[in-house]
Amino acid sequence: MVAVGHTYLIIAGQNDLSPGSLAAFSGVVAALLVSKGMPFAAAVIVTIVCGAAVGFFNAFMVNKIHLEAFIAKSIIRGFAYIICGGKPVSISNKTFLILGKARILNIPVSVWIMIICIVVFGIILAKTKFGRSVYAIGGSMDAARLAGLNPKKIITTCYVMMGILCSIGGIIFAARMNSGQPAANVNLEFDAITAVIL
Repeated sequence: MVAVGHTYLIIAGQNDLSPGSLAAFSGVVAALLVSKGMPFAAAVIVTIVCGAAVGFFNAFMVNKIHLEAFIAKSIIRGFAYIICGGKPVSISNKTFLILGKARILNIPVSVWIMIICIVVFGIILAKTKFGRSVYAIGGSMDAARLAGLNPKKIITTCYVMMGILCSIGGIIFAARMNSGQPAANVNLEFDAITAVIL
């Protein structure tokens, strides 16, 4: 799922080194929220909003400050350690655990979610105006701007999508591990980049 989001960024000529940290942070946040009694659905929504906010922050650094989106990597991992005291947060919420353990046609639910994401985002990339715009920006940002596109807006959308997908991936990983772990998913971004390139 992280590779799906990274595909958009790499095609647009961008990169993001925070996915592993964001996935770990998302798993910890979701686990903490349900451990405090928040309904699973509400915890998922809050966690995804946090992921989108991190994506927006990365886009801000790229578009406004002209820095690569790697600063969030250390910041988000640090937040994950701080909010849980550096210890894994166990999950007892049954609905949460079903996400990581349930199967449909003997295939894990997490795999079905991944397949849905691949199909939906693949169609968006191949068949929509936004998808063509991503390719145009990756080819030449100046040419895309002269053609009437708004590169900063499109790049921001790509980073926000990346943040959302990382959060969903982090939630699924936490469900599979029965806990939110601040040390999880180290170097996940490099695996994602490799998958995208291949």
